[in-house]
Amino acid sequence: VPDGYPYRTKAIFAFQEIEGVDVVLFGMHVQEYDGKCQEPNTRSV
Repeated sequence: VPDGYPYRTKAIFAFQEIEGVDVVLFGMHVQEYDGKCQEPNTRSV
């Protein structure tokens, strides 16, 4: 088992102001593994 898996983390959120309050309508968090990463995560999101 490898010590770890190199990856890149990304997040995106969509907000809307409703009655003066910012509200999160959508949130997405992903981890991207490139081709250099060992199996089973090679080139996956």
